[in-house]
Order: sequence, then C-alpha cells, then structure tokens
Amino acid sequence: MPGLDIGVITIEPDYDALVPAIKFRIQVKNATPTESITWGLLTCDVYLPVGGKDRWLGKFASILPTGLTDVELSENFALTMDINSAMSEYLRAIEGEDITFKLVFKTQYQYMYGSAFHLSSKFYGDRGFIEKRAALPVDKWKRLLSTFYRNLTWIAVSRETYSLLKERVDREGLTLDEVIRRALIERR
Repeated sequence: MPGLDIGVITIEPDYDALVPAIKFRIQVKNATPTESITWGLLTCDVYLPVGGKDRWLGKFASILPTGLTDVELSENFALTMDINSAMSEYLRAIEGEDITFKLVFKTQYQYMYGSAFHLSSKFYGDRGFIEKRAALPVDKWKRLLSTFYRNLTWIAVSRETYSLLKERVDREGLTLDEVIRRALIERR
C-alpha cells in the first residue's frame, strides 16, 4: 500500500489573487514509491487556534498526481472579510509574532496491488489524518490586508463601544463610518 505523508508546509501571502488570500505550499510524499497511486484526493481543514480552541476557517482540496512519489502542491486559501475581521478581533494583542494555522489533512486514494485496484484513506503509519501547523508572520498578514483594503483601517474597539456605535447607526440611519466621522467633528 502507498505510504502517503505530508512534509514541509510554508505559507505566503498571495498578492495576485482577487481577494486577500494566502498560499499554502505542501510537500506530499509517497514513502512506498514502488506502490503508486492511480488516483487521489487530499483535503485539508484550516483552523486558527485561539485561546485554547481551534476556530475553523474553511477547507481546501487537492487532486493528487498519478504516480506520486514526491510533489509540492500549492493551494490558495481566501481570507474573506469575515475571516479577517475575526482574526483582527482574536489577534489584536499580537504584534511582531506569527499567526499559526492548524491544518488537518485527510486523504482518499486508489492504488494498484497485484492486478486489482484498492481504495485507502490512510496515511503512512496507518493514520487516518495528519495534523500540521504552519505560521505566517503577522506583519505579512497586515501588509496583505493593507494591499487589498487600501481605504480601510482596522481598529479594535470594545463590545460596549461597538454597541454604542451600532445603536447610533440604527437610530440615525447612517453607516458606521459616518457615525464615527460625525462624532469626531462634533468633538472639535
């Protein structure tokens, strides 16, 4: 049976994407190259570990190349406005550190043994999944956001302050930006 394993994972911002995205580069190896894969799929759930909990961000999938021995896959993962807002909230205390992502890989592949095809969902060492961690420096994430959201600034406010702003937004029928601008002008 092929012995799939996940090797080195790196993360870089993807400035060429339409929306803010990061690019995962994943090394996939077959520890038993004499038993090749005829078809395969690799899936990955992406989490942000925060305060002792893993917060699920999304999932991506890759088709494994036929005859895989050692290959580097490249997968883009979009950081939506919702994800970036949540990350800002959870990571507001981080300065100059790394944002660590937890990646949980699962697989399904077909291989030939003798004259018959077989299916497997196991990694090398008879594991049903592989968990890896990969880090993105927080300054690269901030630069990525500023590239895509040039006219926006991210500020962290307490829930109480946000509630007061939201009440005024609802009461006056304005946007959050308009309420803040009016409040600043009134204070002059």
